[in-house]
Amino acid sequence: MSVAANIAKGMIWLVSGRLGNALLSLASTAVLARLLAPGDFGVMAAAWIVIALANVLFDGAFGQNLLRKRSARPEDVRTTLTMGLLVAGLLVLMVAGLAPGIETFFAFPHLAGVLTVSALVIPCKAVFAVATSQLQLQGRFGVMAAGTLVAAFIGNFLVGIPLGLLGYGVWALVAAAVVTGAAEAALLAVNARMPVLPLLERKAMREVFGAGFFSLANIMNWAANTGSNAVVGRVMGDVSLGLYSRGWKLLDLFVAATATPLSRVLLPSFAKLREDRDRLSAALIDVLGLVLPAYAVASVLLTLHAPWIVAIVLGSKWVGTIPVAQVMFATVLPRCAVKVSENFAVANGRARSTATRQGLYAVLMIGGTLLGTHWGVLGVAIAASVAICIFYLVSMRYATGLGQVSLATSVQLHCRALAFAALIGAADGAMLWLLSGQGMAIRHPVAGLAGMLAGIRIATWSPDFWFGKRNAAKLLAALTATRARMPGFLRYREQNYGS
Repeated sequence: MSVAANIAKGMIWLVSGRLGNALLSLASTAVLARLLAPGDFGVMAAAWIVIALANVLFDGAFGQNLLRKRSARPEDVRTTLTMGLLVAGLLVLMVAGLAPGIETFFAFPHLAGVLTVSALVIPCKAVFAVATSQLQLQGRFGVMAAGTLVAAFIGNFLVGIPLGLLGYGVWALVAAAVVTGAAEAALLAVNARMPVLPLLERKAMREVFGAGFFSLANIMNWAANTGSNAVVGRVMGDVSLGLYSRGWKLLDLFVAATATPLSRVLLPSFAKLREDRDRLSAALIDVLGLVLPAYAVASVLLTLHAPWIVAIVLGSKWVGTIPVAQVMFATVLPRCAVKVSENFAVANGRARSTATRQGLYAVLMIGGTLLGTHWGVLGVAIAASVAICIFYLVSMRYATGLGQVSLATSVQLHCRALAFAALIGAADGAMLWLLSGQGMAIRHPVAGLAGMLAGIRIATWSPDFWFGKRNAAKLLAALTATRARMPGFLRYREQNYGS
């Protein structure tokens, strides 16, 4: 199977699972946002700053270390898992010991207890990172998608929402997070047939330590993405952090549903082409030719419909999140497409440069957030968006240079994507304006449908121009194959379920 086919197959499975996960998260958030106060979400956001560090640490030093191998030995897997659990145990003890001091720093009520209980997720993240790497190497993306989906349902709907209805406040969020993490780790570990017996082989340990720069890069990314939360919580309080973190969360849900699966598929796919520079360069151009227009359109549509999205997902008491969400949605393209450039660099073994760029990103995010606090939550969102865009430009220029893609080609790809999105946004915005006298429940769905229809018409007008000749040919082949299979599907449905 070709690299493009591998990427397409993996993306279909992972995006399906992530979309389902995002829908479950949106549904549970829609309920909990009406049951809990913004301050509850602020306390949980502060706790998750610390817990998220464990996730990026394990994904970098442990998960990516195994992913970079074409095939991992059983000794590699056992040693990586053993080391991960040992590190996880130390981190749990550290979080429990530092929790009172962290509560003093933020001055949030109950934060020490929330941190200590939430730390139970850390060992689950270690198991999850190793299990995920094994399933990715085996191409079992459907199992990954199903596991995360089932875990999200168990944690959010069977635990989080019932506790919220019973009035447990922030503890409903804590319990949902812990149960989701435990269920996800257990389901994926069983399906990946993870080894039970511990092992510390010297060679495998050296390789894990050698992946330190990948872990450092992930830690820098963690500092960037959570640093703004820490600044807002410390300077502006738990309510402001709740409003800001929900706007960031809406963007993050889209990233998790689309860019994270893309990242998990691209890394092993790019790594397999590392020795063939021509095919690697062509693969980068093809991926950008599809990804950039898709994310540019998503950015425009989400920004235009942010008031409706916030009203549906969060409710009327979260009006202050609307401008934050709009600013965050405007950065969908750089926030998501940077996954392509960074995974391209990682697949080529450029760990030090990746860590350096992530360090720059962290400095830009934290420094910009400090400056933005003078203009309130919206100022913080704008500063964070500027930092995201600068980081993306630096990262994309490095990746295209590494892949021997000219600056002119890169600029052309981006200009086409932005023009494509602008035309669709114009149709959507015009419909919003024409229906300005109608209620939100009519105006936004109709305008969104108009934008989608305009997008389909524009895309079919000249797919070679918008997506590139190779991508257009692949899309046409996929459409032709789907049409060819449709009569057989209809016959099967009629035979089994009636007309």
